[in-house]
Amino acid sequence: MNNKPNIELLNKWNDETKNFNPPDLIKWAINIFGEQNIVLASSLGIEDQILTHIILNISKNVKIFTIDTGRLFQET
Repeated sequence: MNNKPNIELLNKWNDETKNFNPPDLIKWAINIFGEQNIVLASSLGIEDQILTHIILNISKNVKIFTIDTGRLFQET
Protein backbone atom coordinates (compact mmCIF):
# COMPACT_ATOMS: atom_id res chain seq x y z
CA MET A 1 0.00 0.00 0.00
CA ASN A 2 1.34 3.41 -0.98
CA ASN A 3 0.69 6.06 1.69
CA LYS A 4 2.72 8.71 -0.08
CA PRO A 5 0.60 11.81 -0.79
CA ASN A 6 -0.06 12.67 -4.42
CA ILE A 7 1.66 16.06 -4.48
CA GLU A 8 0.46 16.86 -8.01
CA LEU A 9 -3.16 16.28 -7.02
CA LEU A 10 -2.77 18.27 -3.80
CA ASN A 11 -1.23 21.18 -5.72
CA LYS A 12 -4.06 21.01 -8.29
CA TRP A 13 -6.70 21.11 -5.54
CA ASN A 14 -4.86 23.95 -3.81
CA ASP A 15 -4.85 25.96 -7.04
CA GLU A 16 -8.54 25.19 -7.69
CA THR A 17 -9.67 26.30 -4.23
CA LYS A 18 -7.28 29.06 -3.19
CA ASN A 19 -9.84 31.83 -3.78
CA PHE A 20 -12.92 29.96 -2.55
CA ASN A 21 -15.05 31.33 0.27
CA PRO A 22 -16.15 28.82 2.96
CA PRO A 23 -19.47 27.80 1.31
CA ASP A 24 -17.76 27.29 -2.05
CA LEU A 25 -15.01 25.23 -0.42
CA ILE A 26 -17.56 23.02 1.34
CA LYS A 27 -19.50 22.55 -1.93
CA TRP A 28 -16.25 21.67 -3.68
CA ALA A 29 -15.30 19.13 -0.97
CA ILE A 30 -18.74 17.50 -1.15
CA ASN A 31 -18.44 17.27 -4.94
CA ILE A 32 -14.93 15.75 -4.76
CA PHE A 33 -15.33 13.42 -1.75
CA GLY A 34 -19.10 12.90 -1.46
CA GLU A 35 -21.44 13.82 1.37
CA GLN A 36 -20.89 10.49 3.12
CA ASN A 37 -17.15 11.26 3.47
CA ILE A 38 -17.42 14.80 4.86
CA VAL A 39 -17.67 15.09 8.65
CA LEU A 40 -17.53 18.12 10.94
CA ALA A 41 -16.18 17.61 14.45
CA SER A 42 -17.80 20.33 16.56
CA SER A 43 -16.88 21.49 20.04
CA LEU A 44 -19.95 23.79 19.88
CA GLY A 45 -17.68 26.85 19.74
CA ILE A 46 -18.76 29.86 17.72
CA GLU A 47 -16.63 28.93 14.70
CA ASP A 48 -18.15 25.44 14.70
CA GLN A 49 -21.65 26.90 14.85
CA ILE A 50 -20.87 29.01 11.78
CA LEU A 51 -19.54 25.96 9.93
CA THR A 52 -22.60 23.95 11.00
CA HIS A 53 -24.86 26.67 9.63
CA ILE A 54 -22.98 26.81 6.31
CA ILE A 55 -22.89 23.03 5.93
CA LEU A 56 -26.58 22.53 6.72
CA ASN A 57 -27.53 25.21 4.20
CA ILE A 58 -25.67 23.19 1.57
CA SER A 59 -26.48 19.63 2.60
CA LYS A 60 -28.51 17.93 5.30
CA ASN A 61 -26.55 14.70 4.71
CA VAL A 62 -23.12 15.76 5.99
CA LYS A 63 -22.45 14.22 9.40
CA ILE A 64 -21.69 16.45 12.38
CA PHE A 65 -20.60 15.13 15.75
CA THR A 66 -19.74 16.89 18.98
CA ILE A 67 -16.55 16.71 20.97
CA ASP A 68 -16.59 16.84 24.75
CA THR A 69 -13.71 19.19 25.47
CA GLY A 70 -14.45 19.18 29.19
CA ARG A 71 -15.25 22.87 28.91
CA LEU A 72 -18.95 22.79 28.06
CA PHE A 73 -20.87 25.52 29.78
CA GLN A 74 -24.10 24.91 31.68
CA GLU A 75 -26.09 26.67 28.91
CA THR A 76 -24.87 24.09 26.41
